[in-house]
Amino acid sequence: MTKAIYLYLPIDINFRNPNYQIPTIENQKDLLCAGLNTPASVPPPTTPTNVPRRRHMMDDDEENVLSAVHDGWMEVMSFSHNVAAQNKRGRGDNDDDAIHLGELTCTKFVTADSPSLNYLCCASQILPHAIFRSVGDVKNNKVNIIEYELEYVQITNVSVSGGTGGKPVETLSINAKIIKTKYIDMDILSSEFEVSQVYKWDNINKTGSKTVHSTKGEPTKTLLEYAKKTLMVNLSSHDPSMVALIKELGLVTDYDLPEVKPSSYKIKVLSNSAPVVYKVVQVVSFDKKSIISAIAEKFNIPLETIESIYSQEDHCEIEADQSFNSDVPTHILFRTSDGKFYGY
Repeated sequence: MTKAIYLYLPIDINFRNPNYQIPTIENQKDLLCAGLNTPASVPPPTTPTNVPRRRHMMDDDEENVLSAVHDGWMEVMSFSHNVAAQNKRGRGDNDDDAIHLGELTCTKFVTADSPSLNYLCCASQILPHAIFRSVGDVKNNKVNIIEYELEYVQITNVSVSGGTGGKPVETLSINAKIIKTKYIDMDILSSEFEVSQVYKWDNINKTGSKTVHSTKGEPTKTLLEYAKKTLMVNLSSHDPSMVALIKELGLVTDYDLPEVKPSSYKIKVLSNSAPVVYKVVQVVSFDKKSIISAIAEKFNIPLETIESIYSQEDHCEIEADQSFNSDVPTHILFRTSDGKFYGY
């Protein structure tokens, strides 16, 4: 279960100070684990004598630790966030609107921070970063962390509601240009991440990366296993060095690498047999119909006059798309409707 949710915004903070450190979970994990691993002030009477170093804290003790670690943060009651993408087949040449990086919306009580939040919204000010963190219950000396690390942050909406008999609450909408989402299971005795899955998306450049997911569920024992668990991979870049690294780490069988397909193909079509002369024909798709259409256009002949096409590599007729066997023929000759091979 979720124990507490917190939001950090660097309001009126000199984040250009060389000693300033963004309070990500990577920077705060030792502090958080030290607090959660401290013996409770009043142990429960049924505490056994052979318990591990961490005593079973009372709820109030855990809440006090979390409040101390997140001093200066805003406590949140609920939140929501979404991403969406248009089907690639429906996209045009401009992909700017094809990817929707949704706003992070959260609800909290009205606090002393509220006037500043309203001002930031009205002034359309950009904050360099923000941290949103959900902390789960401690079970078996492990705690679950879900964290959103945001960059180029803007508060786009603040709405307040209240009434007699209760505290006023406000809902914030937070927009970010770059987002990093982390799912972490942390051992509070060692401060190590036993599970660490991360994705990052840059909505300015429309690119991102993610860790390679491991289904083994085993603790990290070697540097190689650590590299596999923490490697951030941009699967859309087709970067040769990244593909080589993935292969070297042995991740090819675990992850289906994207197939690099050229935007067009060039083939040589026989136009004269004596002397041998070819015309270079460019086709946009790797199928029989596209090849015949490209030949008709290049040779300026009616499409229906091309009866069949043949690969000069294996001297076989190309009867269907399956005849290519994933290899584009580089040399082709074709027969016309009068039964003759063109060029002979």
